[in-house]
Amino acid sequence: MRRLGLLLVCLGVALVASGWVQPAWAQSNALCSACLAFAHCDGTDTSCTPTCEARYFNVDPRRASCLAQCKASVEQCQTAALATCRGQKACR
Repeated sequence: MRRLGLLLVCLGVALVASGWVQPAWAQSNALCSACLAFAHCDGTDTSCTPTCEARYFNVDPRRASCLAQCKASVEQCQTAALATCRGQKACR
């Protein structure tokens, strides 16, 4: 009986190591990452920051304000996305 248990443990470790079976924590991390990616918070930054840079010169104080608003917008998006994904039990 002890040998059978040891054999099953070794088989489980071999399956995980070979990639045939993903452990539960890897599946939950993948699900969380997919949920957060669905929010497109990175897209908010990639569109907002270049707009500020194109609209204002480097020396214009409004540029810093615009970039700060972009950063705040991305942080707000990420916080809302994480709360949503936690609500859907995709993230811990």
